[in-house]
Amino acid sequence: MVPYYLFFMFFGLSACLDYLRQDDYAVQKLKRVVFILGFFFILFFVGFRYKIGSDWLVYIQLYEHGTPFLDLLQGHNLAFTEDFTEPGYKLFAALCHDIGLDFGMFVFLITLFNTISLFTFLHKNGIRNKLVFLAIVMILTAIIEFDILRQSIAFHIVLFAFIGERIKPLRFCLLVVLAMMFHYTAVIYVVFYFFQKWNLSKGGMIFTTVLYFISLFVTLPLITSFLQLLQPLAGGVLGAVIAKGQGLIQGFGFSRNISFTSLLNLMFLVLLSINIKKLKLTFPESVLVKMFIFYILLNVGLKEVQEVADRFSYYFTFGTAFMFALLTGLIRIREKKMLLMLTPAIFIMMRLQLHFKRESIRIGQTPYRNYFFIDEADEKVIKMRYDLMHSKKIMEDEGKKS
Repeated sequence: MVPYYLFFMFFGLSACLDYLRQDDYAVQKLKRVVFILGFFFILFFVGFRYKIGSDWLVYIQLYEHGTPFLDLLQGHNLAFTEDFTEPGYKLFAALCHDIGLDFGMFVFLITLFNTISLFTFLHKNGIRNKLVFLAIVMILTAIIEFDILRQSIAFHIVLFAFIGERIKPLRFCLLVVLAMMFHYTAVIYVVFYFFQKWNLSKGGMIFTTVLYFISLFVTLPLITSFLQLLQPLAGGVLGAVIAKGQGLIQGFGFSRNISFTSLLNLMFLVLLSINIKKLKLTFPESVLVKMFIFYILLNVGLKEVQEVADRFSYYFTFGTAFMFALLTGLIRIREKKMLLMLTPAIFIMMRLQLHFKRESIRIGQTPYRNYFFIDEADEKVIKMRYDLMHSKKIMEDEGKKS
């Protein structure tokens, strides 16, 4: 696990620069160097990863045995007749495969696009403590993206819509449609577009805080209650489908309760409720705060189906990352900079320990492998660990349900 700690701690320790004197030329120069180095570290560490995570075998099979690009242009081959892979991803993967790129280069191109999107967002927007923000974004998303390819593309496509001092409706709609061609869950941004138009208020923050606190102890049956109200009105085939949907929700069997992450979110909500009127936010910063609130509401409203909540809330982890960058404005004590300096590094350490505490994740993501340091002798071990990881995941999920 040493490579993971070295990679993420580079960003965690670099974040300390945001707490030093910002009028110091040497500090500003070092921040620019770190920013550029971070770009290339991501390309190397994430872009050249080799068969890590729980989905790599499926993605390789889709890539190597997918429909050729010219055949996809026939139209009917893009539909969901054989699989539920979105058409944009099918076309992109087929094009890369047909021009002779292997799966490793395909993953690298995705990482290159994602990283350009992330760093463009950071460079062009007026966001405070950008290195702190970057450090937390990396620990919240980079490990997950060892498994997610389609959804990470969708997220970083829409990210271009949040560059600038306002959201342009036409550009936003076009980017969301394009993102949905890579992962259908990007449709959640349609809801967020209207949500981000609301003004932040102290009363709204207090209500959200209380609602989230209650949800830590009680799973609010919002979805099943709505379906129960809808079923008698629907009747017939639609009523049977709704009843089936209720059964599927109950089949998930478990949801998340109090954890380190939930307590951290609760702390951020309390701090926001106290300071919301005192914060002077740029437009991009206000969008990021609303992403955090939307993330909270998703986890409250979809807690009955935590797997679905995780899918949708992935798009809004940027909001949680910004809460760390906003701490200097939320904590009003003279010594706050000294106290907060190591907060990103400490959080990264704790997050890594919690992440690898789950045995199936530890088996599937360690040891870290890179295309530059791999040989044929490793293949048998990789496949053995992949099979073991999935058997452990089944056992862990059954344990949660019981």
